Amino acid sequence: MPEVTAPEGQTEQAALLGQSDEPIHKTPAPRPEPQPKINRISPVSNARQSIIQTAVTAVGAPYRWGGLSPKGFDCSGLVVYAYKKIGTHVPRTAKSQFKNCTSVSRRNIKPADLVFFSVPRRRGVVHVGIYIGEGQFVHAPGRGRKVKRASLNNIYFKQHFIKAGNFLKKDAG
Repeated sequence: MPEVTAPEGQTEQAALLGQSDEPIHKTPAPRPEPQPKINRISPVSNARQSIIQTAVTAVGAPYRWGGLSPKGFDCSGLVVYAYKKIGTHVPRTAKSQFKNCTSVSRRNIKPADLVFFSVPRRRGVVHVGIYIGEGQFVHAPGRGRKVKRASLNNIYFKQHFIKAGNFLKKDAG
């Protein structure tokens, strides 16, 4: 056994065990970092998940009037592109999408449903986005801008919301 010389006021056994009669000053353990908020929406069908993923992936793409691809989208073109990924044909214009979708009440909106808005000072013009959950939707806002996320709670979108709807079969929703 190695020879241990205990510091003054400490037994040899305490020195061997790494113990000390000195008061122990511990630094407080670091606080755990807050965990990111987990999306707590109920599970969605594969079709809805595909539409959501397509919309989110399009964020940052440029706006292009009449655009139907990641090279550029207009608002209804983004919807056509996302639904095409699941093999579903939807009308080309936001106005036709508005008229032909299956309506959903605002309180029953699910991820992948379409959200429609009026456009001020442009009578009969409709804007559309794809709801992705937790009050957020993805849309192509207009000339000179990029596809982006927005909140249904934004005062503009609250005031101009018309309806929600989708083109999904009952078993896909």
